[in-house]
Amino acid sequence: MPLVLEDQLGPGSLAHATYHLVDALDLSGCDSHYRNDPTGATALAPSMLLKAVLLACSQGAIADTHQLSTAV
Repeated sequence: MPLVLEDQLGPGSLAHATYHLVDALDLSGCDSHYRNDPTGATALAPSMLLKAVLLACSQGAIADTHQLSTAV
């Protein structure tokens, strides 16, 4: 049975709010650059990457842009 991320997020939590707020954004500019190479691993959706970065920042896992640039 596949894991559904939304089912794992508690309603009213910051993670839940972030998940839905990012889904409401117009990320069409990012989506135009989102494609998979013919070989290699499947690319991650820009919305999932943005959700992960925003949640990490909100939890203090990424405190400044220097840490972000070295993490990527």
